Amino acid sequence: MLRAATAPAPARLAVGRDSAHHPPPPSHPDWSPNGRDGITGWCGEGEGVGWDGAGVLARVCKRVRPHSVFRIPKEREIGRNEGTDNPPGWSAEGFHKQKPSINQSIAAPDKTAHDINRARTLDKELWSPGDQHMPVYLGPQRCALTAPLTLLFFRSGLLRSRCSLAGGAELRIYPSRSAGSDRAPECRSSLKSSRRFLISLTLSTTRLLEAARVLLLTTLIYYNMAPHADNGTGVANGNGASPVKDLFTVNSPNVEYTAETIKSKYTYCTTSVSKDEAGKYVATPKETVYDFKVERAIPKVGMMLVGLGGNNGSTVTAGIIANRRNLTWPTREGNRTANYYGSVTMASTMKLGTDAKTAKDVNIPFHDVLPMVHPNDLVVGGWDISSMNLADAMDRAAVLEPTLKAMVSKEMAAITPLPSIYYPDFIAANQEDRADNLIAGSKACNEHVEKIRKDIKDFKAANGLDKVIVMWTANTERFAELIPGINDTADNLLKAIADGHEEVAPSTVFAVACILDNVPFINGSPQNTFVPGAIDLAEKHGAFIGGDDFKSGQTKMKSALVDFLISAGIKLTSIASYNHLGNNDGKNLSSQRQFRSKEISKSNVVDDMVEANHILYKEGEHPDHTVVIKYMPAVGDNKRALDEYYAEIFMGGHQTISLFNVCEDSLLASPLIIDLVLIAELMTRVSWKAEGSEYKGFHSVLSILSYMLKAPLVPNGTPVVNALAKQRGALTNIFRACVGLQPESDMTLEHKLF
Repeated sequence: MLRAATAPAPARLAVGRDSAHHPPPPSHPDWSPNGRDGITGWCGEGEGVGWDGAGVLARVCKRVRPHSVFRIPKEREIGRNEGTDNPPGWSAEGFHKQKPSINQSIAAPDKTAHDINRARTLDKELWSPGDQHMPVYLGPQRCALTAPLTLLFFRSGLLRSRCSLAGGAELRIYPSRSAGSDRAPECRSSLKSSRRFLISLTLSTTRLLEAARVLLLTTLIYYNMAPHADNGTGVANGNGASPVKDLFTVNSPNVEYTAETIKSKYTYCTTSVSKDEAGKYVATPKETVYDFKVERAIPKVGMMLVGLGGNNGSTVTAGIIANRRNLTWPTREGNRTANYYGSVTMASTMKLGTDAKTAKDVNIPFHDVLPMVHPNDLVVGGWDISSMNLADAMDRAAVLEPTLKAMVSKEMAAITPLPSIYYPDFIAANQEDRADNLIAGSKACNEHVEKIRKDIKDFKAANGLDKVIVMWTANTERFAELIPGINDTADNLLKAIADGHEEVAPSTVFAVACILDNVPFINGSPQNTFVPGAIDLAEKHGAFIGGDDFKSGQTKMKSALVDFLISAGIKLTSIASYNHLGNNDGKNLSSQRQFRSKEISKSNVVDDMVEANHILYKEGEHPDHTVVIKYMPAVGDNKRALDEYYAEIFMGGHQTISLFNVCEDSLLASPLIIDLVLIAELMTRVSWKAEGSEYKGFHSVLSILSYMLKAPLVPNGTPVVNALAKQRGALTNIFRACVGLQPESDMTLEHKLF
């Protein structure tokens, strides 16, 4: 966090040792009074620069001893450039005689510094060529400055200032280093060992907003440095649990708030329909009272991705890092700032009610309805069959802007996926060249299950986590054959794994490992990971599972449009969906067996909507529906989705709707990954009971996640809902029920009855 004050008292910037330990000679005429107006620190032979107490960038003090203390006096023009070999603007004594502009570099007159003592633009390197820099990032963050500020120590020992007129403030410190010796050793040590420090500086400039005036800007910055992933851990460290802050409370006798929980008594209203002897429908309203309990303490959560080094894994990790650091980066269309657009939990709102005075709707962020983990606080890790670190994986994916990638590359490079399991028969043969980071063995076995369980436990312990959520975002597998006695029950599935049966998929092995340790597991790909035996195992252990296949682009549009057409009484008669894409997902799907998994998940998305309208469709009648996916490397991650909807309308007429949808695949999927993890974690803290019973969790199959998934997994015997509006309504109203609020009906009778 960064806090800023607009007008603190001027103070010194201490670099290395405090100036109080090295006061200047009292009789020296160039020092400011009482030794408090200037800057003290370590430098190399003859370099150093700083601001005096009046806020003026004054001059460089030259010393002859390496690592000597330097101080910057109050502003004074000293000396002239009288025929010396020094760079222009420097006196024979080594004193700078100019007042620099806000976009100017300051350097001492030595052989390595003078070639860079000039203005640099934002799109160029901020360090000298060949510099062995060790960055410590402090920003960009918003503060009282009207311009970003960058301070850098070069290998030559110089301190460079740089300002720009863009909004916000950015501070970066590069401790000086050079081959054979380390300069400013105490400065470097203190920055490496301390996560917090106070910087107070006074900045003076003569060219702010191109005005011929001096503007004194004083900023007090207190910054908790953004954490970096540690080498070897394979994680991007989050900030842990954020404090709980209630945006609202419910004023009702049915809702009870304590420090630990929110308890609500909720009356669930349904309508039971039967037929009498004459075949007439009889609708009977029913009420069921449920008690809900939500644990308010937000845990520290880890997100482990299977396929961490893929397009989705590298993109969502970089996105979390960028959001955590509140990054802004230039693009050819202008600056862009990190956000969570596309996430229903982080970028959408929900109606709370109507204003008591104006009767206007009051909408609040979805994330604030219940106490939820913030994605910035997630600790990210996982597995991949490719050993490539995430910085290189991010480059390979070619999804993000180069300017953004450069900003997060250090943290991304420190993340290396854990080895994963690889059963060649389940994914396309064209993936073999990526498979260099493998757990030994090419078919299911107990050793694989135990290795995954150990990885999760080690990850949890190493990062001090309270909970871990695991998600499959790796390659689409072929469908596993359902075989009685092999994967039809929990016991048979466990035996099949122990026996190394070839119809046990890698994703199912991951699911079993998670279920055995009660770790929620979500399948983001279309294959049948959750064979009947896996579902049976989850139900026996009370473990949460969810799937299947991210609903991000074409299918999300389809589930909304088809619902609209059929609800409007328009008879949809055919749907033709064509896709081509050039990322690794498209490459894997170019294999027919893997494509079949995707085809099934995309084709069934309209079934419930068709079955709901027996006026338009007779029993067994269904629109023609075809799905085509082609691999086209040139388009990369920018999938092209073309759809034609052909419908019958009034009196034999027809309507044709054609859509051309360019879907940036990974940028659409990444927010869904975040939503799935956040909601799955929340559900581990929600329990319910009927009257006279004990609290228990929701069903192991988390159908509440359906809004984010193409082929929603539901408990056996329950209806599958694909209509997008219904899925959103279910999610919204379950959240409302947990705080004792009735479902949002949109009747708005207050505006219709007078």
